[in-house]
Amino acid sequence: MTDKKLYIFGDSFASYTVAQDPRHLTKEQVEEMEAHEPNKEDMWFFQLARKLGCNRCIMIGIPGSSLDVMQHYFYNLVKYEHITKDDHIICIHTEASRRWFVPELPEMTNFINFIDFKTGDVNWEWLENTLGAKIKDGSDTQKRVRAQLSIAKDYAFAIARKDLEGLFGSAIAAWFKDFQHKGWNLINIPAYNNPDAGDYNINFDTKGSLNDVSMYEFKQKKWLPDWAHMPDWAPPGVEKQMAKRWQSFMDICGGWDGRVGHLSPENHAILSNKLYNSITKNSPLDLTTEFHSNFITNKNYPEYNLYGAGPHGNKSRVSLYFAPYIIEQDNIYVDPHSVPPAEMNATAISEP
Repeated sequence: MTDKKLYIFGDSFASYTVAQDPRHLTKEQVEEMEAHEPNKEDMWFFQLARKLGCNRCIMIGIPGSSLDVMQHYFYNLVKYEHITKDDHIICIHTEASRRWFVPELPEMTNFINFIDFKTGDVNWEWLENTLGAKIKDGSDTQKRVRAQLSIAKDYAFAIARKDLEGLFGSAIAAWFKDFQHKGWNLINIPAYNNPDAGDYNINFDTKGSLNDVSMYEFKQKKWLPDWAHMPDWAPPGVEKQMAKRWQSFMDICGGWDGRVGHLSPENHAILSNKLYNSITKNSPLDLTTEFHSNFITNKNYPEYNLYGAGPHGNKSRVSLYFAPYIIEQDNIYVDPHSVPPAEMNATAISEP
């Protein structure tokens, strides 16, 4: 049987993390882990794979990663013919402010995750949850983390320019659109709004962003301040009209988002239908309508915190940088024999 594959590239919007890498577990251990994991059938990437008749869904979504991380991995997989124009490809474009300074740590490009922009302090709790044993005292990785922190702080506080970041995101979007012009089955999805990027796809209009869908799931709190009183360190990609939504999100979950791909299962289903229609019928990809909104509260948030995220929840989940999920009629699981291609090595920087 010939493999029909769906590739998913991007950041945490394109990611499905696991408690442990199932390729390192026994069958019994995998079954025990899966009993406590989110239902894969509820997730848009696997739903879309089924709708398209794919028997493999390869997840290359890395939480906290940047546009250049996505471009790097995609370029190498194309260059070494691990991916072809006949495969289905989804590329989710993250915030353009992120930068990849340490090759071994593509998950450390979103500086607001680990640097307090008010004080310049480092959020070591977040780093420990994200990197786990990688930053154990005295490890080589810890030295690279400290190098990243030093570079990131200098860049964020003294070098970064919002106008150039928008143009950077636009250039990346244009690079991926060129593959569409060449006939590749590739769809671009904006995770955040970037007016400089124009339309992300050549065969249909694209409106809104996944972050809008994500933030609007939280019930807006009436007592929150206007933007005029919001701190100037609010995260990139949060427009003025979204400020109260972002503050509601922070009040409800404290920034520990336990939703898979930052969406509720209800909106996963809506997104998979929209993407299927865009791929098969060139229907407009409208991320501003039909989604459920204004329903997550402090009281019901645990129902949507499928990862059990939080300061007292699951401390470290595994993001598989190259995860070929096998899609069977009654089961979805990681290929136990899969290994990332050598070209997926983050240190193997591509030639220009």
